[in-house]
Amino acid sequence: MPWENDAVPYFDPTPPEPGFGEILGAAFGRENLIGSAIVAATRPRLQAPPDPTFDPWAAIQGTKYEARARLFADTNSLDDVRTRMQVIDSEDAAADMIAGSTTGMLAGLAAGILDPVNLIPIGGTGYRVARTGSLAGRVALGAARFGAGAAAGQALQEAGLQATQLTRPLEESALNISAAAVLGGVLGGAAGGLTRPLQELGESSAHGTAIFDREVAATTGTATWRWRKSTIPSSASSGRPSR
Repeated sequence: MPWENDAVPYFDPTPPEPGFGEILGAAFGRENLIGSAIVAATRPRLQAPPDPTFDPWAAIQGTKYEARARLFADTNSLDDVRTRMQVIDSEDAAADMIAGSTTGMLAGLAAGILDPVNLIPIGGTGYRVARTGSLAGRVALGAARFGAGAAAGQALQEAGLQATQLTRPLEESALNISAAAVLGGVLGGAAGGLTRPLQELGESSAHGTAIFDREVAATTGTATWRWRKSTIPSSASSGRPSR
């Protein structure tokens, strides 16, 4: 279809794709406790003094922010409302960036794994699981203990992320805690089934090494070369005649 005039048609430019560094920064700012705390500490603050007569609803009514009216309850001026809108848009953009690509999802997973909460030790769980007698018992105990530990760690992480983010959905936090419990249970069950056999294999290897050393000592008439060397006078070993 030809154009009716000589005007050049205008199309909105396609926004550039975010780079890897930008995606990684968004992931750590949203899924890592330290990163989220840094973002929260550097975001713009509300500046207006308390004003009980100010009605933020009038400023957000009919906008996309209307569904999040509770996030504007502590604003006291139009500048505060705009500041809060800016924070909401920034967090939404980070969430969309992470969910919009495989790179973003992998970066979010890495940010969560590297969260310092995951460095908290479970404390003796592996030892108690290894002492359990039957294979089924070790698997069940490992699944229960590791699953509970993973859920507790994820719950602690999500509590910190909820405290430092305005728009993080509670449903997402609940889903992450449930997923951590299931994954921890699966890994814990596998670890429980393998811990005892690996421990016994290590003990058997050490026992076999000790038997071999005794056989060598009995055959050669000496325990080690170090012992034999210690019985040689220093003058003889150096080649100088003793006085």
